[in-house]
Amino acid sequence: MAGLSGGERENILFEYQSRHPVIAEPLVGAVLVLPFTDPARAMLVIGEHFEALLLQGDFAVRAVDAFLEAGRPQEALILADRIVNSPGAGERELNCVLRALKAAGHGPGAAVERVDAHLTRHPHDRRSRLKKAKLLLQLRRWQHVLIEASVVLTDEPESVVAAELIIHALIRLDRPAEARSLRDRMVTARVAIGDERADELVRLDLALADGEMAMERQANAEGAEVADGSLLTGRIDALMAVGDYGAALELITSVARHSDNIEVRVKGIRCATALSQRREPAHLFPEATFRAGISLDRQLPGPYRSVVLVTSTLGAGGAERQIALTAAKLSEPLRHAGMATNLVCRDLRPEYGNRLMLPMLEGSAAEVTDLSIFDPGLVARAMRACKDLSDDDIRLLSGFPLPEYRSIILLLDQFRRLRPEVVHLWQDGIIAVGAVAAMMAGVPRVVCSIRNVMPAADDTRRHRPYLRGVYQALSANPRIALTANSAMGARDYEQKCDLPSGSIGVVRNGLDAREIRARCGVGGRERVRAELGFDDDILILGAVFRLVPAKRPQRWLEVAAILSARLPNLRMLLIGEGPLRAELEEFARQLGISERTVFAGRKAPVEPWIAAMDAMLLSSDVEGLPNVLIEAQALGVPVITTDAGGAREAVDDGVTGRVVEDDAPAALAEACELYLLSADRRARARAKGPGFVAERFGLDRMVRETLDVLGFGSDRKREAAA
Repeated sequence: MAGLSGGERENILFEYQSRHPVIAEPLVGAVLVLPFTDPARAMLVIGEHFEALLLQGDFAVRAVDAFLEAGRPQEALILADRIVNSPGAGERELNCVLRALKAAGHGPGAAVERVDAHLTRHPHDRRSRLKKAKLLLQLRRWQHVLIEASVVLTDEPESVVAAELIIHALIRLDRPAEARSLRDRMVTARVAIGDERADELVRLDLALADGEMAMERQANAEGAEVADGSLLTGRIDALMAVGDYGAALELITSVARHSDNIEVRVKGIRCATALSQRREPAHLFPEATFRAGISLDRQLPGPYRSVVLVTSTLGAGGAERQIALTAAKLSEPLRHAGMATNLVCRDLRPEYGNRLMLPMLEGSAAEVTDLSIFDPGLVARAMRACKDLSDDDIRLLSGFPLPEYRSIILLLDQFRRLRPEVVHLWQDGIIAVGAVAAMMAGVPRVVCSIRNVMPAADDTRRHRPYLRGVYQALSANPRIALTANSAMGARDYEQKCDLPSGSIGVVRNGLDAREIRARCGVGGRERVRAELGFDDDILILGAVFRLVPAKRPQRWLEVAAILSARLPNLRMLLIGEGPLRAELEEFARQLGISERTVFAGRKAPVEPWIAAMDAMLLSSDVEGLPNVLIEAQALGVPVITTDAGGAREAVDDGVTGRVVEDDAPAALAEACELYLLSADRRARARAKGPGFVAERFGLDRMVRETLDVLGFGSDRKREAAA
């Protein structure tokens, strides 16, 4: 459509109107033409006629493809997500949303979430289950790859694709005997039925071989894998994904004489230049490249003009709220110290909800930069032309995976422009790339702020296999300080990264209890309860969290079901959105509590909704320092929580709430019941909560401690006065 003339588009419009008379003319235009000329209006029209759009077969998918062809991946993804969650959506709609995710720059983790939701509705869709297994392979979740691919192989014993995935997983799980047994079994079955297709047997051999065996099997396969470029690049990508650049380079070198594949040659250059940076042979990539970048010893010449805080987004979340508050509150004292405050965010695109916390910066002196508006390639070429990138820089950067390379380039450019005295990096992903960019720029001091416990290997959103090595390199650099927002988080990272005790300091979150109560407003509790239609004698058990697995919302609903059976006047209120919402609404129906449970979605301001609760329950498996517990106590709402991460530090246990070590639903229900059945306990929590928050999580304390760790605290003032 992008290259068609106006007349050609009109002909297509006429054809579709004749084939689909039910669809109004504006909707046809919105699908076929407006994505190229007026995408905002296209989204508006499609939204108004969405049900009609779904009735017309592939018309909804064509609308997504039109936005993709028009270079509007964000609009395409918004529409595709709505289509894939509509009644009757199947594999075609799933493929549509996966195309949109890829075009919008999302990684395999986001794709897994969509496939999971699809499989909940279509559990026997083997092709989609294989898609999920392939995505999990990219995420290096070997055990989950094994589980998903085994389901397919059980239903379809001749599936070479499923067997290949299982072999990959078994090798990575250090179960080579099982992998070889499966390979032999599959080959025997093929021979028995007279089907010895060489290309598929080579796929199994490549999956089975480790780095050394790959070369032997390569020689015996008579070049079949060379002819199949996708097999070759897939093998190279697999080796690079686990950090074995040496084996990848060997494979590339061995087939270079048989292939003129430019993509393969580029991968060879990346591997060779990365290997030249490795100082210790035991370190794989990209860990070795991160270590090399973090250990650089450069000095950005003064004068320095700013303090730069860096985060991923300003979307929904406790860390996002905290960095916005920190930037706003630091800007004034830093201005008095002669420093600008810059908040640099990797992605603030509003269509993904990435700027929900931006209003918290209004009225402050902090300046905000959105990196998503910059093209990393153009930035790199401009830096090279201005001699801001040396040959050594290029060699170092070539050793990083492409997403990390892009982030480092953009941050390096910002640091050289803003000339910060200190860079303050928030959360693991930003810490890793930001520390390399800061050291390359020669920033004098870097502060890395950890906001959780160490992510487990099955945490697809946060886990990165190189983190342990990154934190060891950070801890060894005297220009870099590590902090966590909870003592639990600090000790967890120290133990799992093998760091000396005390390597990570603690700066707890800061909240302004007065502002929290002001956002609630006088009568906020009563207004929300009236909106929900709940009388004064109704008890509300509530929660505020993202509807994602780490928060264990199914466990939350199980607790609610136990309490509902005992308390006929109990109602449940869940604030938040996420990929599990449809599944959770169905689960509530299965538990028989859907009529008493409100899924309210996101709310802003959220404080009146918290105040409407009689108790808050947090059932998380993983937490940092949960801001929502602190905010609830500031509003006088008792809190009950699992003993996850820094949750224990956030509660005055036995006074303003309970921390439950046994996270079984029955134990959590018993703790909730203590407060739901006792007006005296609720009154005590209401009286003590605000004071506890002010003492432990006061905003002035957080600002003071943060200025100290940044190097702008009382010691610096005394030096300036002297």
